[in-house]
Amino acid sequence: SIPKRPTAIELPEHVTRWADEVIDSKPSVLLFPHAYAGSRMWVHRYWLEVIEFLQSRGIQTLVITENPDNVFKGTKRYFFPMDWYNIIALMQRAILVLGLDSGPMHVAGTLDVPAICLVGPTIHFGGFEYLRCEDQNHPPIFVSSPPEESPCVGCYWVGHNYVRKLCEIQCKALYSLRPETVINKIEQTGLIR
Repeated sequence: SIPKRPTAIELPEHVTRWADEVIDSKPSVLLFPHAYAGSRMWVHRYWLEVIEFLQSRGIQTLVITENPDNVFKGTKRYFFPMDWYNIIALMQRAILVLGLDSGPMHVAGTLDVPAICLVGPTIHFGGFEYLRCEDQNHPPIFVSSPPEESPCVGCYWVGHNYVRKLCEIQCKALYSLRPETVINKIEQTGLIR
């Protein structure tokens, strides 16, 4: 039998109090626009379009990055850096977590919170398969550009082993993933009205 996962982690009281104040009973989406490998990042402008869409629907957006990023300074709620206790506390209160194939998305999947993961051509790779448990209510949702727009589909990028030298600069499949596609997927979840 598949083991049950923890869907909540006991956190220090000051952390939960802080997270309650940040969320302030508002429907909130956490966004993690950074990835360890810069080539695996999504276009900044696309993130800003998704943020604009969410905010137009009355959703509070919380952008969390590991390092300062001037592009996100203008968003209403922007945090860096942040420890895992604070991130987990916010995840447990958010209606959705949106990010790239990175640590925060794996944590969201483990905690069984609604999560949409933006991926390049590795959509069928199964990197999150270890997160699938029979008691899971919110399996991670993956979004990728259509295969006809990503001729490199199937590269199964691992570490710094790139199929082409150009892939070291920007993943073409992630670059091809349009914000409209991500917004449609967000709407399909039914979490945002």
